[in-house]
Amino acid sequence: MKSMLRRLVCSAGPLLTLGLMFATAVFAQDQAGFDWRGLLRDSSGAPIAAAKVKLTGAVTAEANTGTDGSFTISALRGGQYRLAIIAEAKTSAYAEAITLAADAPPVVITLSSRGEITVAAQQGTSGTGGEALSGQAVSSLPLNGRDFSTLLLLAAGTMTDTNGATNFTQQFAINGQRGVEATFAMDGADISDPEMGGSIMPNFNVDAIQELQSSSGWMPADIGRGASGFTNIITRSGAAGFHGSFFEFVRNSAFDARNYFDHPTPAYPGRIPPFRRNEFGFTNGGPVYIPHIYDGRKRTFYFTEYQGFRQVLGTTQVMPLPTAAQRPSGGSNIVSDMVSFPDGTTDSRPFR
Repeated sequence: MKSMLRRLVCSAGPLLTLGLMFATAVFAQDQAGFDWRGLLRDSSGAPIAAAKVKLTGAVTAEANTGTDGSFTISALRGGQYRLAIIAEAKTSAYAEAITLAADAPPVVITLSSRGEITVAAQQGTSGTGGEALSGQAVSSLPLNGRDFSTLLLLAAGTMTDTNGATNFTQQFAINGQRGVEATFAMDGADISDPEMGGSIMPNFNVDAIQELQSSSGWMPADIGRGASGFTNIITRSGAAGFHGSFFEFVRNSAFDARNYFDHPTPAYPGRIPPFRRNEFGFTNGGPVYIPHIYDGRKRTFYFTEYQGFRQVLGTTQVMPLPTAAQRPSGGSNIVSDMVSFPDGTTDSRPFR
């Protein structure tokens, strides 16, 4: 019996040694660090230099950005991390946890003036054409109706589709394609109208947009769900401090000059058709903090937006007048139309 046990132990020895070698190799591979690279920019797209990018999680590591905003954090291990940006003696925290692995792609981190952070993968998810606008540029551009979709006209090869707008959303013909072929997304989620085309969220507050990404031309498969263009609206997120905005835009016929064809009527003695447009809304974001109940100032954030639109629009109708030959001598009745019936009779309809 002892000799049999000795033979079993001897035969199991090579297997045990091989298993220990394999486990050691896997453990060493798991402990091997990897690098995480990226670019740090502000809302206008300019690089942020001399800032610190810090990760806290499986390990704690940080790196400083160069003159072009680039950074490389080394000796990382796979897992979830919390991201913080320290720039100009101010610390801003990213609202969500970041999962990193050895194959993590380079990223573009956008830091707004209000301390809001946006992280986007720096990979081949853009077409050969299009436009990219920061939230600051979107808010500063004059938009009639504050419709963010009109910003697409800034991209080359884009024009309005006259056959569109059947769902109260303007369609855009990109590179000669039909307007229904343009795809819209919000934070990567498809918001395209499947029947009429265009976006199903036209009345979205432009102050709540962090970035507007428009791609066209030769597009990769991950975003090429349409034949012409792909527009992704990146929304804002909450930050460590409370921030918000409020706006009211007014257009009224009281501010307008009289059109040549506008004349006073009993209903509108002012001679100008009524036109009243009110656009109003607000944004607000910050940490979730309930005194004595929940303190989420470093891990839980919120952001909300609203935009309202009210409009009353009157138009001037121009009707043709009969000539002097069409007027009878009395001047009381004017024959404006002659109707013929199948039996050969006619009927004159007077116009007073």
